[in-house]
This record gives sequence, structure tokens and C-alpha cells, in this order.
Amino acid sequence: MKHRLSLLSGLLLALSSVSYAEAATATGVLYVGLTVQSSCSINSTTNAPLTLTFPSAGSLTGGVTTNAPAVLNVTCSAGSGYTITLDGGANSDGTSRRLKCTACGTTPQYVPYTLSRTVGGSDLWAIGTAFSPTATGSGAAQGFQINATIPPISTPVTVGSYSDTVNITVTY
Repeated sequence: MKHRLSLLSGLLLALSSVSYAEAATATGVLYVGLTVQSSCSINSTTNAPLTLTFPSAGSLTGGVTTNAPAVLNVTCSAGSGYTITLDGGANSDGTSRRLKCTACGTTPQYVPYTLSRTVGGSDLWAIGTAFSPTATGSGAAQGFQINATIPPISTPVTVGSYSDTVNITVTY
């Protein structure tokens, strides 16, 4: 029994010398962030070109207006302010846009025209002048009409195909 008592005493002594640690915690903070950058596209994510075509005409003495407008679709991030600028085109003389005949002989032939946001030529898309839409970007396409008018021309115009290329810039 003495042996048992000393074994029990030894066990109690061993248990009393073991230190039990209390549970501890550490805390931290995780910051989660996102930056949405302003972006814009014209007509789609591929910036597809627009086409605006005048009807065929035998004479320009009465002027000509496009049958249907081209619709410029601008998609900008929600809340992004932007402007739209149309340059003078590839054949501009600096003050007006001009269609150029692609096969009218050795002397270049031109026909002046204007671009406007409304049918009939009012509210012009002035050359190089930024147009500021009344609404900021919404994340969805916002459409803007582009109409074209050739003013009455009293002098004969050479038969042929006339064209121009106008660059569109959206600044945001």
C-alpha cells in the first residue's frame, strides 16, 4: 500500500506541476476594395464604324439630305462625364467637310456637306467642337443621331462616287 500511496502522491505532484495555458485570440481586419475605372466605347466594344449614305442624285441644285440618320451609340461607365467630337473629315478644307470624288479625273472634285444632330441641318456637329451630352454615362448605350445635308449647289457636279471619312472622338 505504501507503494500505491507514493505512486498516487507522485501522480498528484506531477499533475500539479503541469501548467494549463488559457486560450488566446488575435484579431485583424481585412480590407476589400474595388476601383471601377471610367471607360467608354463607340457602337460596341469593337468600336464598329458607322455608315451614312446620301440617296443618288442627278443634280444637287436643290440640295440633298440623308434618308436616315446614322446612330452613334456611346457606352460609358455609370457616372462618367464625356464629350463627343467629330473632326473635319479626310477631305476638309479646314472650315467645311467635303466629299471627294474617287474617280473623277486628275483634278480633285469636292462636294461640301454638313453633319447635324437633327434632321434638316440644325444643331450642327461643328468641326472639332466638343458636344457635351446632357446626361453622364449610365453603363448602357446612349444614342446620338448624325444626319448629313448637302446644301444646294448651282454649278454642275461631275458624275462619280464621292466619299469622306470622319473621325469620332469620345473624351471621358
